[in-house]
Amino acid sequence: MAPLRECAVLETALLGCNMILQTPAPSVSVLALDALAMECELVFFVASIEDTTEAKNEVFDLVYRHCTTAGIRLAVPPGSLAALPPGGTREPLEATLRRLLERLPLFSPLSEDERVSLVAKMKPRSYKPGEVVLAPESVAKALAIVASGVLVTLQDAGPGKGEVEVVRLNPGDCYGQSDVLTGAPSVFTIKTLTRTTVYEITKDDLLPVLKERPAIAAELGYILSRRAALGEKILENQMDQEIHEAGLADWFTSRIKVLFNLK
Repeated sequence: MAPLRECAVLETALLGCNMILQTPAPSVSVLALDALAMECELVFFVASIEDTTEAKNEVFDLVYRHCTTAGIRLAVPPGSLAALPPGGTREPLEATLRRLLERLPLFSPLSEDERVSLVAKMKPRSYKPGEVVLAPESVAKALAIVASGVLVTLQDAGPGKGEVEVVRLNPGDCYGQSDVLTGAPSVFTIKTLTRTTVYEITKDDLLPVLKERPAIAAELGYILSRRAALGEKILENQMDQEIHEAGLADWFTSRIKVLFNLK
């Protein structure tokens, strides 16, 4: 892969970071290049010195994710006796999709065979930079797993305040899960920051798994409640009252059972 293309992948990884500042803009510079490897320097800024360690960990994680997605293999350290495996091509698509499912806590309750059956049903969808993929008050028709690119989640901060950024999504992240599993409309705007490819799983794709093992609904409800508690906002009015009475995990579980007609 050409150096400029590899730098672009690293720049995309920095763009997807939530812990670093985007102003001043982070940068990527090539320090050295030979027949075996390219050495790059990544420069970025954080809001507080206390954020440094967490920011560095996120940068390393996203560099790995974006490089893996792009088919870029990381070099072994100079002088290391370790050797890269032969080849240099991207992994088969089925292996990539299985890895994406295995990474998501939402699918951890599923067996290996159940994840394999979902892989066969996952459909790709590509977007250009700046496209809105999910609007507030709309209900996502499919759970989307990010395969490449970066998206941003925005939320209305109130009258006169406009939208504020909630989180950036990178390869291995997903959106639309609450919509598909509970039928609840989104309270977020999600749009692409770069060219993006996602793989979608529809409600009909999930139905056979949940019908076969309805007990999974409680585990999915718990996982969704943890995600909601960590920052996602649930709709107000009637739903808030239901959540207050039943508890967040139980509310999600009951919504899943109703939507999928589970006992």
